[in-house]
Parts: sequence; structure tokens; C-alpha cells
Amino acid sequence: MNLKWQEEYSVGVAVIDNQHKQLVSTIASMAFLLGKSHNVQKIANIFEELEQYAAVHFKTEEELFAKYNYEFAAEHIAKHNEFEAKIVELKVGFKNDSILGSFDLTDYLEDWLLNHLLTEDRKYIPYMKQHNIK
Repeated sequence: MNLKWQEEYSVGVAVIDNQHKQLVSTIASMAFLLGKSHNVQKIANIFEELEQYAAVHFKTEEELFAKYNYEFAAEHIAKHNEFEAKIVELKVGFKNDSILGSFDLTDYLEDWLLNHLLTEDRKYIPYMKQHNIK
């Protein structure tokens, strides 16, 4: 998959969109590294980037949810927790088998991006607009 940011991914909140763009870039980097030799350390670095991304991005969304009492916050936060747990699981898999682990990571991230951005995050767009969050 040749991932690039598309406007359909936008949620209309600049800070969140910028963080999502970072995730798209990270996934594209991961896909580029697959199949190339001597990239084990670079791929390991991507796991670190993903953990940092999750910490910052999820905190941003969750603070907005709390501040404006988003009614579906618990469901959304559960999805964040699943992502964080899956990254840890994939990181262990990567340490055990770097080739298979890197393919598993890329597949998961592409699915996460398309499902989470285009389904889960869409649910809060009207809510953000209602509260004039840009």
C-alpha cells in the first residue's frame, strides 16, 4: 500500500490532523523499510516512534474528550488501549522474528489507520464541530 495523507482522513482539528499525518508518515516509512536488508534498527526505532506517538496523540484526544464530556469517550479510549497493547505484542514478535514481525506491524498499522481514522475518529467530528474545536 502506498500511503499518503488524504483529506478524507481529516477530523477538522489541526493538532489531531497533524498527529494523524505523523502516523501516516511513520506507516509509509515502515512499508518502505520492508524487504530491505540491514533495517532492523530502523524498524526497532519505528516501534519507539509508535509508542511515543500513542502517548502524545491519545493524550490529546482524551483530554479533549474529558474537557468537553464526549459521550463515547470510554469506547474510544478502549480502542486506544487496544492499540497500545497490540504495539507491545508486535514489538515482542519483532524481537523474536524481525522479518515476520515487521510485516505484522505494517499490516496492523495500515488496518488501524483506515479503520480508526475512517470509522472511529469520524464519530467525534460532529462533536468537535459542535464545541467549535479546530
